[in-house]
Amino acid sequence: FQLDALWIDQKDKEEADLDGYTIIEPLTVIATHLKQIIYDHASELLGRQEVKKLLEGIKEQYNVVIDELIPEIMRLGEVQKVLQNLLDEQIPINDLATILETLADYGMITKDTETLTEYVRQSLRRTIAAKYEDEKQTIHVIVIHPKVEDMIMQGIQKTATGSFPVLKPDTVQQILENLGKIHQELTLKNVPHVILASPKIRLVFKKLITFNFPDLAVLSLNEIPNEVIIETVGNVEV
Repeated sequence: FQLDALWIDQKDKEEADLDGYTIIEPLTVIATHLKQIIYDHASELLGRQEVKKLLEGIKEQYNVVIDELIPEIMRLGEVQKVLQNLLDEQIPINDLATILETLADYGMITKDTETLTEYVRQSLRRTIAAKYEDEKQTIHVIVIHPKVEDMIMQGIQKTATGSFPVLKPDTVQQILENLGKIHQELTLKNVPHVILASPKIRLVFKKLITFNFPDLAVLSLNEIPNEVIIETVGNVEV
């Protein structure tokens, strides 16, 4: 967690406590880091068997939507992929009822799991916004210049494994450098922030920056409830 830490002997614990240090036991450190590793790799741990158990756990209460959805509209593996997509961007999946209802609504229209994930994210907008809003119900956002959005939109390439942005290397470098400067400035000022993109490019922009900025969330306007205040703190340009 990028915090400075100092090992001390057990005999020095009381003195360190009196001096105002935060005392953490080694087992707590190990458990905390293990929990974070699991959290970061949750999508890899979610197999079909785990999804089946999750559905069985709520089937008594939500049997209608589950019976309608699987296997008539979607296969178990497709539901698994949508849940993995959510976990990849650290979106909680505990509101399974909303997720399944959304999949049942839109699964008849498209079988594309990326598109279905975007619909689910919009249904979970209050959950998503709550992760990033401050005590004043404000989310600080870095917006993307319309020119950059247009370039990304025109460069979207659809493959069997998903959608990807295809841009000139120097354009990608400019975007990453510009974003890096803004991100660094806001981090130094201790301003929590996310990137706000149009719904059509949200996913591909996340893929574009994920290697350099894996922890920087990318939201679409459709994922922010009307009552949440949006404050622009930066603009990605080329």
